[in-house]
Amino acid sequence: DAPRKGLASLKARIGRDAAILKGQELLELLGGAASINKEKARALGRALESEGLGIEPDLLHGAKAPKPDDTVVVFALGSGEKSSEPVPSYQAAMLTVQLASAVAHADGEFNEREVDHLQDQIRAWTHLTPSHIRRLLAHLRLLVVQPVSLTSLKKKLEPLPVAAKETIATFMATVAQSDGVMTADEVKILEKVYKTLGIDPKKVFTDVHTVATGSKPLPTTAATNEFLTAARG
Repeated sequence: DAPRKGLASLKARIGRDAAILKGQELLELLGGAASINKEKARALGRALESEGLGIEPDLLHGAKAPKPDDTVVVFALGSGEKSSEPVPSYQAAMLTVQLASAVAHADGEFNEREVDHLQDQIRAWTHLTPSHIRRLLAHLRLLVVQPVSLTSLKKKLEPLPVAAKETIATFMATVAQSDGVMTADEVKILEKVYKTLGIDPKKVFTDVHTVATGSKPLPTTAATNEFLTAARG
């Protein structure tokens, strides 16, 4: 009875949206132990899915079991929906959002305008399925609390074609200015992003100026298709 009540409470809290919890809080709600192994983490992911809920990190597709202090995001799936496979188009979009979160955190605050900007962009990516968009929005909530480092993303960026890297780099410039302020710290992190992407860091100032004058080039399906071509090759 206790786990059922905990699950009912969680579902009421989420509604059609999402909830941010610590790993320990989630396990306690469901009557579990303070820590779980990878096998039990997958079982947790399946149990949540059977109740119309998804979880980030994606426990059903290789994410590590959450530790008590780790942050997790539990979100509502669509009606009758199963957790989507992390196909290359989704992985490319997730990588873009992870990079954007690193830029947004550069000034020490991932503020509401930056989050709104990224949420709007995610919803506008027509190459993603509704299921992938829901998961990516949940992943963004996780990144607000728990950003990834540029170093950890470097290997994932290597397969990207130059054109895709340039498109993503320019998008980073729009994220940095989405709150209306461009700080020295944000310029520095943009330079690191460009360098990580293999693009001349001096191009930061050109792209920042372009965005400031009203031009907002964004990652498109073309950039994603180039990523897919590289991944398949």
